[in-house]
Amino acid sequence: MSYLGYTKAIIVFNVALDLHPANILFSTNQTEFQNALMPPEFSPVRWLPGIEADSSAPQYLMTFQRPYGMLDDTNASCLMVKIGDFGGAFQSNDKNFLPVTPFGMKAPEIFNGRSLNNKIDIWALGFLIFQLATNEPLFPVMTFGSTAEKSRANLKDLVTQVTGNGHDSFVIHVGERLQSDFGAENTQQFASFLWPMLQQDPQSRSSASELLKHPFLYR
Repeated sequence: MSYLGYTKAIIVFNVALDLHPANILFSTNQTEFQNALMPPEFSPVRWLPGIEADSSAPQYLMTFQRPYGMLDDTNASCLMVKIGDFGGAFQSNDKNFLPVTPFGMKAPEIFNGRSLNNKIDIWALGFLIFQLATNEPLFPVMTFGSTAEKSRANLKDLVTQVTGNGHDSFVIHVGERLQSDFGAENTQQFASFLWPMLQQDPQSRSSASELLKHPFLYR
């Protein structure tokens, strides 16, 4: 089973404002599924040149990335998708709350002082589905050892590079990161599914109900 089988399950929960891969849970009663999980992978923390090492950072990080095909042989009827960790959820009319979404997944309006609503979830969903399909982040911004201002500028540049040159350029970007057997037609449909989620103007983003009607989900 591929990620397409659980896209519909994720997309209906568009009110959780901390949507990212670590908060997506899979439950199945298939015993062989347990064997698909890789052992924990520890990555030592390395300080950037010119940054004096101190005790403010952990000695290592643990990645949650998994290889392609982890769910390929899973019986869809046995698979349940859940969203966890609702500690970052908030009402759209709560103007004093800032989302705790991972930095690279934050929608542009979070940084420019505009009012926030569940369209920031649609943005995060586009990022999440891209990462599930390609096993890499859509906007791989580096924040460690960088000032908040510099990190925001880097993220803005990445967003412009990926989405600022129009739909056709975005299709090429997506296609270059999918598996070779995905197919040209599927790539076009997949990119057209992601495109309305990743509009910088939140008013231009599709709603969850609109996305559920997209032809890509019925291929």
